Amino acid sequence: MTKLFCKSCDDNTKGKSKTSIKTIFAGLIALVACPCHLVIFIPLLAGTAFGSVLAQYTGILTAIFAVIFGLSIWYLIKNLNTSEKKQ
Repeated sequence: MTKLFCKSCDDNTKGKSKTSIKTIFAGLIALVACPCHLVIFIPLLAGTAFGSVLAQYTGILTAIFAVIFGLSIWYLIKNLNTSEKKQ
C-alpha cells in the first residue's frame, strides 16, 4: 500500500511542537475582547439585550475588555515563547 505523504514531508514535521488548544483559544479571546472592537459590537448587537448593556456601560466594559485582552495576549505570548524554547 502506498503512503499518502512523502517521507520528506514526515521529516519536516518531526520535532515541531503543535500549538495547543489553550493557546488558540487565548488568541480567539484576545481577538474578540479587543477594546477597539466595541465600536463594531455596539451597532452590530443593537436591539439585543447584550447590545443595550454594551451601550449603557461602555466605559466599564472597555476597561474589563482591556484587562481580558491584556491577559489573553500575555498568555498567548508566554505559551508561544515556551513552545519555541522547547524546539
